[in-house]
Amino acid sequence: MLQNIQKNHNKILKPVVLAAMASDRVPKKITPVQLPDTLPDEGMDISDAMAMFSKNYLSSYYGEDFEKDADKSFESDLPFEETPLGIRLTENSDKDFEKDRVSIPTILGDGLGCITNNPKFSWACNPCDTEFEIEVCDALAEQFGLNDEYLHVYNGVGIINSCESDGLFTILITAQFLKRQAIKDDSSTSDKFIVYCSKREEIYPIQRIARMQDMTLRQFSSPEELQDLIAEDKSNGLHPSLVIYDAKLQEEEKFKENLEHVESLCSSEAEENEIWMHVNLGHDGCLSMLDEYKYLTKVSSDSLIIEGSKHLETSFESSLMWVKNRERIENGMHLEAKITRKFGILFKSDKYSVDYKNYQVYLGKMNRAYKVWFAVNMHGLDGLKEKIRNSIS
Repeated sequence: MLQNIQKNHNKILKPVVLAAMASDRVPKKITPVQLPDTLPDEGMDISDAMAMFSKNYLSSYYGEDFEKDADKSFESDLPFEETPLGIRLTENSDKDFEKDRVSIPTILGDGLGCITNNPKFSWACNPCDTEFEIEVCDALAEQFGLNDEYLHVYNGVGIINSCESDGLFTILITAQFLKRQAIKDDSSTSDKFIVYCSKREEIYPIQRIARMQDMTLRQFSSPEELQDLIAEDKSNGLHPSLVIYDAKLQEEEKFKENLEHVESLCSSEAEENEIWMHVNLGHDGCLSMLDEYKYLTKVSSDSLIIEGSKHLETSFESSLMWVKNRERIENGMHLEAKITRKFGILFKSDKYSVDYKNYQVYLGKMNRAYKVWFAVNMHGLDGLKEKIRNSIS
């Protein structure tokens, strides 16, 4: 198969490029996709299958001129050329692919991820994939300027999720569990546990997650308003459990002032008064690769998320999350831990091993670290920094 791909790389990879271009194209008419009435009895060559996909699906749905328009955008067919050693990128490949939002690192990384995907994603199932993601997340944490507390060697952990919602779901479950454990209350209904979130336009993902856990969601527009909400809820006998703070890009002094205020509201010497603090840096978090924006990641929250899809050019499913103390999230998510607690046994994780199934709702996990690694190595740190500067200029 690999020899066939190398031999017919233009036919095979072109539909991949076309599919990505289709994401920005409006269909000629809204009609159901017409699939063949019958499936073929005999198999076909991979290049023929990809050509049929391009002709019968993309061109029929987006118009007969779609493929012609795509051909015009590539003066030399595809930005690949054949060499004695195999396929390599041409000099103008980066320009062509960036223009049409096709990420070569994503194509390579997701392909490898599909090959090595495994159930449960535990260290025992696949040590290589597990340790690869650990190393990639630690390396990125250092480039972003995160505190050492988020590194694996200091009992932190980095996780590459498909989107922000995946990480928030895990954090919300953990925050409620830890609050119940701190106040020694397993009988109160979940709606007495409060989640606070910065006001944002797209609030519905967090609303859905809170609803699934039957927790109450309250929004705030400033640290001062958050302080009033927490005081009000405590006086009503409710349990503030989680603060989701959107750290928006602003002047350094104002950014630090707001962040420190929120941190002071969440921290407490008494465990029962502690509130899990989660910081969402969004796409702006990648700006911390530049020296003038290092202040963005000087946070001490329990967890944080940086979206890497835009500035790292890794397409969708590149939500980077770091947790400061991975044992706390393991205690809230590990199924075995919940069973052993019934017998009075405290779950204690091995500080040298990480089972990613314990940091998410799903038991399976695709390795998204490959495409991040390819992106960093194919562009280089200087190349990524230059792209970020061009993007914000």
